[in-house]
Amino acid sequence: ASKPKVQAKPVAKQIKPAAKTAQTVKTNGNFRPRRPKEAPKLHLSDIDFKYLNIPEFADIYALVTKAQSYFETDKETCCAKFRIANEAIIARLIETLQLKEAADKNTFEQINMLSEKIPADMVNSNIFSEMHNIRMIGNSFVHNDDKYDATKGAKTCLIAMEKICQWLVEFEPKYKSYQRAKAATS
Repeated sequence: ASKPKVQAKPVAKQIKPAAKTAQTVKTNGNFRPRRPKEAPKLHLSDIDFKYLNIPEFADIYALVTKAQSYFETDKETCCAKFRIANEAIIARLIETLQLKEAADKNTFEQINMLSEKIPADMVNSNIFSEMHNIRMIGNSFVHNDDKYDATKGAKTCLIAMEKICQWLVEFEPKYKSYQRAKAATS
């Protein structure tokens, strides 16, 4: 009788450790590396804002999904709508942090003020870079200056908004607990 053939197990591909990247973002005096090139990329089809579809974030959910609805059909409008959603999130953060002095500032200054006021252990500095990305790309299409490619701009805004929203839903409860603990020790 012949022996049954034994299939060799596939050899696992050796994964090299991620190389350090020279690309960095400076915020609050801290340098943090961006995502290494070897990290898995976020697929646009994976972006779903359903986690915002709760009463606390209903306003943001409506703005973000409206912007996303233009992604396939009108990339310039998509970018402009993401800019509006970004500004709503910034206004919400300013209200949460009770930064009355931010009311008279432009969006650029408001983002920078948030980067100074939000405790560093509650935010990745890249969040502020993403807010600036959406602000600049959205402004470009609102003011028709053709500074950005519409397809790349829409992708950048979509991915940036996903990062901001994921952070926002984690930040708000954490910040409220921080404020209660701070008040209890005062």
